[in-house]
Amino acid sequence: MVVGGAINGQVVCWDLGSVDHRITGGRKPTTAKMPDEEEDKTQQTAVKLKQVILSNIERSHKNFVSDIQFVPKNVRVDKRTGVDGKQHFFMSCCEDGFIHIWDTRAVTVEELSKHVKKFEWTPFLTVNLYRQDGSGEVGLSKVLFSANQENPVFYGASDEGDLLLIDWSIKPVGDDTKIAENIRLARDSERNYRPIVALERSPFYEDLIMTVHDFHFAIWKTSIDTQETPIYRSANTFNSHNTCGAFSPTRPGVIFITKTDGIDVWDFLDQSNKPSLTYVATSPITYFRFQIMKDKKKKSKQYMAYGDQTEGTLYLTAVAHNLAHSASEGEREAINEFWNTEIRKCDYVKARRVTMKEDF
Repeated sequence: MVVGGAINGQVVCWDLGSVDHRITGGRKPTTAKMPDEEEDKTQQTAVKLKQVILSNIERSHKNFVSDIQFVPKNVRVDKRTGVDGKQHFFMSCCEDGFIHIWDTRAVTVEELSKHVKKFEWTPFLTVNLYRQDGSGEVGLSKVLFSANQENPVFYGASDEGDLLLIDWSIKPVGDDTKIAENIRLARDSERNYRPIVALERSPFYEDLIMTVHDFHFAIWKTSIDTQETPIYRSANTFNSHNTCGAFSPTRPGVIFITKTDGIDVWDFLDQSNKPSLTYVATSPITYFRFQIMKDKKKKSKQYMAYGDQTEGTLYLTAVAHNLAHSASEGEREAINEFWNTEIRKCDYVKARRVTMKEDF
């Protein structure tokens, strides 16, 4: 099952295993081959699918769907049923001030065939988000879960560059003031008021979160309640703007930031004031993820999977050995100490500001 968000606010569901929804088959045309001619197994034929269902447009988002994430399997969304270890629910967010949680159990081909009348897919749960100061609704550009979480909370990136901790089980109260009690914590990026383009969690440090903005990225330490600002802000990106980003899955000190003209690789064991390496691209990169694949010898190899905006092409590029494997055995401890040093710098600046204010 594949779900996606549309530009008009609807969510779409496809079933890859449904033969009835195929527009064209995946078979290759039969052509005569010479006896010594071998079949090229690297060529693939695209299979076009019709959607299984579209969400009810009146109950969908009012603007484009900015992000979709499946709710972790240990979170109990439906109180009528227990947790069965499967991910049935996913969350969609938008800049319209709503988050929707959708149930995929009702939109399988088997379930839809049981309905005599036309079935309308509507959100299982809808939550309205309001700003903590009561000034109106707050839209989200990205959502982030923890893989092993059990509580109905998540981090959200606002359309104005803030990092929010949201509990969707709490309903907002106060019709006049619109008190945002479901937003438990709000942290200001302090640099711009544009939507965050990527929200990622470090695979090595559970309390380390990265927000990627148009012209910089920031690292947050969520376990420190008194730290209201990022512990690290990168230098500005010049001559282009950022589009996405991700932590390296194998090296604690490496971060990849995609741009409209390439990819910046930040290696904090090398330097922290600028990227250590830059890949040049001729088209904006719209999405970025890491892919681990095994070769014929069953050895794992790391690839960069990223999308091209101009041609709509997915690329798999092998990650250089030095970026996928660290030459230092103590990299994790060294990078952890680097972040602790950044925290001490933030504490010093905060204390210094108080001292200077008292002096004047």
